[in-house]
Amino acid sequence: MVVPEGIREIIRLALAEDSPAGDITTELSGIGELPGTARLLGRERLVFCGAFLVPSIIEEARSKVEILDIIPDGTVTQPETLLG
Repeated sequence: MVVPEGIREIIRLALAEDSPAGDITTELSGIGELPGTARLLGRERLVFCGAFLVPSIIEEARSKVEILDIIPDGTVTQPETLLG
């Protein structure tokens, strides 16, 4: 899915607000180039949305991330469900 430029601009603004000087924790700890694994869990019952935005967020953050799996938008989940 193509993410409209207006949404991409919101992503850029959110990233700039979150880390205006970069990710200091990652830089100081020296883990920036090390491989890692992450899992996204929902803490409570929810309706997942925004999966289509994840690739754009990764691209705008200039991250080297490979998405192995992510549940579809609109999925109703129970607590501790693996979202991606």
